[in-house]
Amino acid sequence: MGAQHLGSCVTNGNEVVAFYTSAGHHQTQSMAVSKDGGRTFKKYSGNPILTTSDIADFRDPKAFWNEDIKAWNLILAAGQEMRIYSSKDLKDWKYESSFGKEYGNHSGVWECPDLFKMEELKNGKVEEKWVLICNINPGGPFGGSATQYFVGQFDGHKFTCESMPKVTKWRTRQPPHGTGMDVKLAVCQPGAHQAVPLGQLDTSRPGTVPSW
Repeated sequence: MGAQHLGSCVTNGNEVVAFYTSAGHHQTQSMAVSKDGGRTFKKYSGNPILTTSDIADFRDPKAFWNEDIKAWNLILAAGQEMRIYSSKDLKDWKYESSFGKEYGNHSGVWECPDLFKMEELKNGKVEEKWVLICNINPGGPFGGSATQYFVGQFDGHKFTCESMPKVTKWRTRQPPHGTGMDVKLAVCQPGAHQAVPLGQLDTSRPGTVPSW
């Protein structure tokens, strides 16, 4: 089914389940399961678990457990939008909704999404908000890749952004080398309402390779 590209992992009981993009003639989504703590993985015999025939850029699955609906959610990049799915068993996925049309910046490829819950202290009260991460390459404020984000609510089926469609919020600082950062995926601890982003430096453009 092609090379194995970016994805994510979740724990399900004693298993570690990895989701990744199979980049063959068409981009599809696959999974592999580890029963020894992530040291070795066996590809699922039912791969691919998600396919599409209407779009070329269909990739970067991020799966997570959603306690609010007692089910799994998965978000991935599909062209110039993000598609959201749900599942009870990590194998059979139901399409729920899409987000992104006319929202934010569309100057480059939409990729490497994330979706997680956080807490906001407002007027002395704690409010829960959902954050949808969208990496874009190129098209960032410094000429390369960058991360934009959207804040709103998510009911396990549909993400509703609280900002107007034309508002772009960047989560990006100009690095000492390169033209931006991308692949910002969050490491989340269930119930902790805390996310630690992990990113990589964009050195894909001429003259941006660090001289370390």
